[in-house]
Amino acid sequence: MRASRLYSFMVLVLLLAGCGAHKPRPLQLGQDQCAYCSMVVSDPKFGAELITTKGKIYPFDAIECLAAFVYTNKIPKDQIQSMWVVDFEDIEKFIPAESAFYLHSPQIRSPMGMSLLAVSTEAQALRLQKQYDGEILQWPQVVALVAEQWKLGQQ
Repeated sequence: MRASRLYSFMVLVLLLAGCGAHKPRPLQLGQDQCAYCSMVVSDPKFGAELITTKGKIYPFDAIECLAAFVYTNKIPKDQIQSMWVVDFEDIEKFIPAESAFYLHSPQIRSPMGMSLLAVSTEAQALRLQKQYDGEILQWPQVVALVAEQWKLGQQ
């Protein structure tokens, strides 16, 4: 009886562990292909990932590709669990796209040419703004900028 309870408890713990939120995985440079533009991910400083509610991970070579992917509803919003961007100053760190701070500056050379980088804190963004000039943005502004510059939805 005691072994049966222990076994049931262990099964329950394993089931609950499998129900947790999916996390981003490191981008595979030279292997991952951008889910929006199909370019191979080559510079981790500008990368991003989208994770569906089923745990499928979509890699992106640039922040603007993630923004365009979301804007054009390639995945229905109710199937998106989370969106992540790489911290420009710590490529091992992913930041939730909605809470990151973005710097848009022509002095930044991002893979798709929209000159965007992401960092975790406003202090980082302000420090980088002194170095690169440009404008600090939040996620909704990034999506709007990409939609406008790439003329999304105007076909």
